Amino acid sequence: MKNTTLLFLMLFCFKAYTQIVDIPDANFKAVLLSGTITTDADFNLIELDTNNDGEVQISEALTVFGISVPADSTAMITDVTGIEAFSNLERLWISEHSVTALNVTENTNLRYLGFTDNPISMLDVSNNPNLISLNVNNSQVTTLDLSNNPSLLDLICGYNPLESFNIKNGNSLALIEFNGLNNLQFICADSAEHSMLEEKLTNYGYTGVVVDDVCMYLGGTELTADHLEIYPNPTSGIVTFNNLLIGEKLQIVDVLGNIVYESTVTEQKMNVDMMDYHTGIYFVNIQGKQNTMSQKFVLTGN
Repeated sequence: MKNTTLLFLMLFCFKAYTQIVDIPDANFKAVLLSGTITTDADFNLIELDTNNDGEVQISEALTVFGISVPADSTAMITDVTGIEAFSNLERLWISEHSVTALNVTENTNLRYLGFTDNPISMLDVSNNPNLISLNVNNSQVTTLDLSNNPSLLDLICGYNPLESFNIKNGNSLALIEFNGLNNLQFICADSAEHSMLEEKLTNYGYTGVVVDDVCMYLGGTELTADHLEIYPNPTSGIVTFNNLLIGEKLQIVDVLGNIVYESTVTEQKMNVDMMDYHTGIYFVNIQGKQNTMSQKFVLTGN
């Protein structure tokens, strides 16, 4: 019985090891099998299809440590499904193709990732703790979270519709380039990097971008009345607004519509001193990208 079980397990493992990797994009599969883009641990070119069957087995994928796909307008790649089978992959570069999605959650050994000039809108590298260098220049990425990448040293993410990015991971970048981000509103980073980032923001000509080590920016999310907390209400002086979204506008107006206080939200919680204002009813207006939310509070006498 034990011998039968052992034989079954051996056959199961062998079948898994020789299983063919599903690579639906014909152009991606062809360039992988060409022997011109795959390298071993020592950066030497290697033939992927060692048994010449025109397929990629898992055992063959495991021999690859580097993949570098050059631009080729005659054989555009749109889908890189199958990359997850290359679990020993440390280096991946794909430039000037039409790939809209990239799943590297299974490529936990990845150290260098270059994915430039592709219309990718979302990139999840939270499962790549060994990542050292990331280049997503000239793509369609709207948000970038690198908080789980403590080894990251180089980041190039210019010319994207990025609204925010998070590089708060306990490590200081040696290189960061983020020019051409016309939608940028917020950067979350360790406090040691703030002065460097603010200098770059000035050099790039950005205005109104908030740099903070409290990562509360939620991108395009709009604040609603259910989220906003106002306390104490009524108040006799200091009023606190909680659960704000960084980058939005906060106004306090009286019952006649006069703006008595105005500020850009820089923290999730803001305290406003109302002691010098007349008692009565006031409204706080939160101006988002798409709408304005308003709530009432009351200022009483001391």
